[in-house]
Amino acid sequence: MSGTEQYDLDAYLDRIGWRGERRADLATLRGVHVAHVLSLPFENLDPVRGTAPSLAPGDLMAKMVRGRRGGYCYEHNTPPGAISAWTVPA
Repeated sequence: MSGTEQYDLDAYLDRIGWRGERRADLATLRGVHVAHVLSLPFENLDPVRGTAPSLAPGDLMAKMVRGRRGGYCYEHNTPPGAISAWTVPA
């Protein structure tokens, strides 16, 4: 998977178990945040192994969504930023 691939919102929401509507409101943002925290564990295996985690959308999709792994703190902060396009009113 390419590091330049766009973030797959449907796959991410499926991974965190989000079944709610996609609305640009605070309740939705809170719900997605809670689902993320409950579904994706914190892990620091890559830094411990001496590997720098990639924050490229495709790499995050491969690791945390399709690979069903957790992530390091910076990796956890990237998906919510990537999905902000549908949570922030235009």
